[in-house]
Amino acid sequence: MKLRIAKIHAAAPSRPPGYVEAVLAHGVVEGEWLEISAEALAELRDQFRPKPQPEAPPPCRAKATPPLPVMAATLVRAAIHEVKARVSGVPQVTDEEIARRMETCRTCEHFIQGQNRCELCGCFSALKSRMRSQHCPQGKW
Repeated sequence: MKLRIAKIHAAAPSRPPGYVEAVLAHGVVEGEWLEISAEALAELRDQFRPKPQPEAPPPCRAKATPPLPVMAATLVRAAIHEVKARVSGVPQVTDEEIARRMETCRTCEHFIQGQNRCELCGCFSALKSRMRSQHCPQGKW
């Protein structure tokens, strides 16, 4: 196969470093032409082909809470249930139970560390864990 040497040099900026020199070294120069076998040229193209970059891991999904109107409705319902529980004589949550609930929350995959909130219900765990009428949306407490 014959290639024009000027064309090889013209393509140099778009080729990897060392490609043009390797092509010229594997062929025979005859005036302004380079005689090179198709196999050698294919081998050099494979050798100098850019290596595929490893795929980037998918971006981490940011934990998000439910929409504000949903959380507001949840808070109103929780307040109503808490008042009803207090009036009906349901005992307060003990400090030990609050600590157990908070530890359960902190180790849960749905807990948003920086906000101390649950991504499922949007509640602040420190407040919700103290309420006698409330429970974990996953049934963990």
